[in-house]
Amino acid sequence: MSMTIARGAFLTGGTSLLAACAVQRAQLSSLVHHCGSPQALPDVASRPVQYGSFASSVLKQRVGYAIALPPNSGPLRGVAYAFPGRGATAAMLFPALGHDKYLASLAQEPDFLRFAVAAVDSGESYWHHRAGGEDRMAMFVKEFAPFVHRLLDLPTGAHESLLGYSMGGYGALLAAIRQPHRYSAVAVAGPAIWSSFEEQHASVPDAFDNRADFTRNSIFASVNALRSQAIRIDCGRTDPFAGSVKLLQKELPAAIVSVRDGCHDDTLFRSSVADQLRHISRHLAQGRTP
Repeated sequence: MSMTIARGAFLTGGTSLLAACAVQRAQLSSLVHHCGSPQALPDVASRPVQYGSFASSVLKQRVGYAIALPPNSGPLRGVAYAFPGRGATAAMLFPALGHDKYLASLAQEPDFLRFAVAAVDSGESYWHHRAGGEDRMAMFVKEFAPFVHRLLDLPTGAHESLLGYSMGGYGALLAAIRQPHRYSAVAVAGPAIWSSFEEQHASVPDAFDNRADFTRNSIFASVNALRSQAIRIDCGRTDPFAGSVKLLQKELPAAIVSVRDGCHDDTLFRSSVADQLRHISRHLAQGRTP
């Protein structure tokens, strides 16, 4: 197995045995469709990523985080929360996709605004309340977002945005649905979404508890909440979720959707980061606050 595929598996597949088939399909796609290696990161000096963890009362465990800051000092206009793929930690995200490097590179563009990117561990539970009691979305809303605001000493009115990859892309879209007036912009790559319970159950059967759980938390069931938001979606043509992304594109005619050559891996995800960060920067001035 190549390093590219192995690294991609960290962000797209996770560790669940029930998700193993989906991971294997993504890896096979990488081999068959010659997805290649991730592009080189910008050759610029960037600020050291801040790594740490906090005690989550919601999850009853410590949760890791990583924060990338733009170069130099100065006030931040806001923060973009980043959700990694299934089973991935926050510490995996920036080394794989390079948000810290892209923040430093894009800072040289005259209209690029200053904001931080704050990633949090993804877990396995698909960012919604599960029958077993885990609720990553509650952790994010009630604990991580306020924690980041305190840690970065963000001013009142600082704008918030969302980034997500694979399962984290689903989570970012779900967060935007749950609080549709909160976020300045949403940018996801390879979002792990399905248009039907049957499709989901055949692909990753443990992503939802049952049909009712899928319906309650389906992106398509609540797509109206996304229509007025600034959405960007990137996806590879051979991504197993490309069909669902194209269906979502029809539901969101105002969204920026790029379906291009690529797979469900770090090569496609990394190639999306610069455009994702530009998308967030453009919408900061028009952003929404909680």
